[in-house]
Amino acid sequence: MKVLVYAHRLELGGTQTNAIELTAQARDRFGLDVTLFATPGPAAELAAGKGLRLLPAPDGLRNPSLGRMRALRAAVDRERPDLLHVWDWPQCLDALYGVAMPTRVPILCTVMSMTLARFLPRRVSLTFGTEELVARARAVRRGPVELLETPVDTTANAPGAVTLPRSSRPTGWTRTRRASSWCPGSSPSGRRPNYVGVSSSPVSARGSAEPPGCACCRRLRCLVGRPMSWCCPV
Repeated sequence: MKVLVYAHRLELGGTQTNAIELTAQARDRFGLDVTLFATPGPAAELAAGKGLRLLPAPDGLRNPSLGRMRALRAAVDRERPDLLHVWDWPQCLDALYGVAMPTRVPILCTVMSMTLARFLPRRVSLTFGTEELVARARAVRRGPVELLETPVDTTANAPGAVTLPRSSRPTGWTRTRRASSWCPGSSPSGRRPNYVGVSSSPVSARGSAEPPGCACCRRLRCLVGRPMSWCCPV
């Protein structure tokens, strides 16, 4: 069986890693003939390390993207896959309008976000990462919906697989000079101080106290400018 995997732009992210690792496992464990189609990025090194063939996709500013649809259609015409496995809803729209509708090549769309994409056509086969989303999708969709939980490579990510030297471990908070990276907090100038690193008693770039909240969401709070309601009630 030949499968063309259309992944998100190959930045360093969870979905990209999932797509690459599962594609390699499908080849190694089940003998599938797999090819990766994605916009190149830093995660392309991971794909190359696993021996995956990468067909470069053009970048796009909008979803769906006419440029990506044309390139995807050309890749499908050339590779002639039995299945097009698409990761995330922007790529799903490209695959649906650019390939599935005109060529009838079956597509499977994997959505790893924590929201239900109701705008996707109901006949498209979908997978979600949680049982709750699968149940919600099945209640409103006619097409197949299955569970595909977030995979973990227990070999590459095993405890002790990577050991950092003590000198490289974060021991305190440091400051950044990037003017665009201010995080929530008060300061005399009205600008927002930035928090970087992990510490029990961090100090901001402007000298103010750390923002309230638990350690796991402190950095997210800085990035988005407000507490994470699902994690930090403050």
